[in-house]
Amino acid sequence: MIAAIAPDNESARLETLRRYGILDTASEQPYDDVVALAAEICKAPIALVSLTDECRQWFKASLGIQKNETPREFSFCSHAILEPGVLIVRDAGQDPRFCDHPGVTSPGGARFYAGAPIVTPNGHALGTVCVIDHEPRDLTPGQTEALAALARQVLALLELREQARTRDGLSATLREMAHLLDDSQQMARVGGWSIDLASGDLSWTDQTYRIHDLTPATYRPTVESAIAFYAPQSLPRIQAAIETAAANRQPFDLELELITATGRHIWVNTTGKAVVENGQVKKVLGAFRDITEQRHVAAELKAAKEAAEAASEAKSRFLATMSHEIRTPMNAVLGYASLLGETDLDATQREHLRIIERSSEALLGLINNVLDFAQIEAGRLDVEHIEFDLHRAAGDVLLMLRPKADAKGIDLVLDLGDDVPQKVEGDPVRLGQVLLNLVNNAVKFTNQGGVTLQITTAADGIRAEVRDTGIGIPADRVAKIFEEFTQAAPSTHRRYGGTGLGLAICRRLVELMGGRIGATSRLRKGSTFWFQMPLRATQPTANAPADEAPTSKIGGAGCRVLLAEDNKINQHLATAFLKRLDCEVEIVNNGVEAVEAAAKGDYALILMDCLMPEMDGYEAARQIRSREAEGNRERVPIIAVTANARTEDRIRCEAAGMDDYLGKPFRREQLERVIVQWSRATESGSPPAITPPARSG
Repeated sequence: MIAAIAPDNESARLETLRRYGILDTASEQPYDDVVALAAEICKAPIALVSLTDECRQWFKASLGIQKNETPREFSFCSHAILEPGVLIVRDAGQDPRFCDHPGVTSPGGARFYAGAPIVTPNGHALGTVCVIDHEPRDLTPGQTEALAALARQVLALLELREQARTRDGLSATLREMAHLLDDSQQMARVGGWSIDLASGDLSWTDQTYRIHDLTPATYRPTVESAIAFYAPQSLPRIQAAIETAAANRQPFDLELELITATGRHIWVNTTGKAVVENGQVKKVLGAFRDITEQRHVAAELKAAKEAAEAASEAKSRFLATMSHEIRTPMNAVLGYASLLGETDLDATQREHLRIIERSSEALLGLINNVLDFAQIEAGRLDVEHIEFDLHRAAGDVLLMLRPKADAKGIDLVLDLGDDVPQKVEGDPVRLGQVLLNLVNNAVKFTNQGGVTLQITTAADGIRAEVRDTGIGIPADRVAKIFEEFTQAAPSTHRRYGGTGLGLAICRRLVELMGGRIGATSRLRKGSTFWFQMPLRATQPTANAPADEAPTSKIGGAGCRVLLAEDNKINQHLATAFLKRLDCEVEIVNNGVEAVEAAAKGDYALILMDCLMPEMDGYEAARQIRSREAEGNRERVPIIAVTANARTEDRIRCEAAGMDDYLGKPFRREQLERVIVQWSRATESGSPPAITPPARSG
């Protein structure tokens, strides 16, 4: 422990202390009341009136401690008398002055201390009124001021001792002491009360009278009449608390409703504790304050929080509904555009088709970004921790964007470090989304040269860098590029489009996955976007074979597919896709028909729309699984086909018993992947190892 230095006025201070003649005197009730009130106000188990002489701190009054003095060099109070105000040590275990103090390091030792110096009119700090607790904590401003007021009260008691030569002097000092105590209670908005168990007398401070809308001149409190002010529902609680405190020395801290003398309904916080003298409970002493305003504020905050949560939920439902309603027709637009592209078109028609496809993809990207951003803002986007193939996830991203890069005549390169693990644990969907966004941006803003995705190992996992030779970013905009609705320059939006949400979403996703992201750039020279992420390498496992191009193994009458879809356009589109894959298709219009068809037919797999009339896809999947279990029938793969694109929607599909998830709008290649994987799974009897695709658009 670091011992405190002596005050500059030490000699004069000690002389003043001796002049009061207080050292080594017997206990006195006013000082005992001070420590009891300090303990109640500050909710501390230990309270002291401590005076510091040449070599010790001596306790004029104490509560919760058996000693009557300690050496000065080991005292907290020797530090407190050097302070102009209240010294608060929130955690003595972390304070270099006290961290190795035996009273701190021992089990159950002191961790919190607050001491208000007892300062004479000529500036001599004689000691403190202090409170101590066994746990780190703090005082409220009201408690701090009340503690300082009690220190002033002790000084008034000391002045009383000096002026007690005459009755008039004694009376004046007592009045001053009462005023000081009343002032401190008003400032802290805390009243006091005391029940003498021998006589049954109840005493109130002036502040307690004020809270009850009474005055000492008009009302004399008794235990029975005072308790009667409590509302009927609160009355049994305060009665039981006082009885328990008197009988079992058990303190209490209650929030109760009270009806004042003028009929006001208020809420009060009342605390109480038994006062023990010579091993016997003599009094029950307590503090009392009006907390009506605090409860109103708390209720308003709760209502505001609930309103904000309801608004957030309404916004989330609205966005999910709009996403679903837009994705459903988008599925038809992109699907039929894909089918149209496989027909004979002249150059003008093919250019028009290309514009339709790009515009649809831009709209889909906007929907994805807005929905993701809303989920992140609402704190409803979770990340997964599953094993996946990192090499494949990176390769899939470049595979998706290679046509766009080829169309611009730029190189697109994947550079995987030799020590980059193939199997890692993390969220493949969100990682793929970040990679897709960064590489897509690089391709978008690069007109010559190329784009490289490099993945290397880092101290905490992997580091990915996307380098391009594109237009670059002005130096004053790089720091803001990851902010919401921010783009490199106004001209960027006019020329390239976009919402300014993509990089903001990347930053949020990387941070959700425990990583960090950044960028460097030179105008007209190119940019490098990077992120580091703690992806843990997993032990090699036997994996299902990678996806291959569809073969005749799928087709023919051997692959029967049940399509549950209520939208006629989507029925026609999905059927066209499936027939091009040589699948035999049976269509039902709702969940009820799907359950009946599944019970009668022999299908390789079921494509199940989630939102249908009469019975939705979730309930239909549950009933199909239940019937399979009851009849000991082979499990048929069920693939969710839905325009609901949130993570919780995918989780809901899995919980209903569905095996995979195909989001609308989907391309023929995505449908083909599902058909290939799950038809083979049906033949082999084991489910495929699926790497969820990165979000497109």
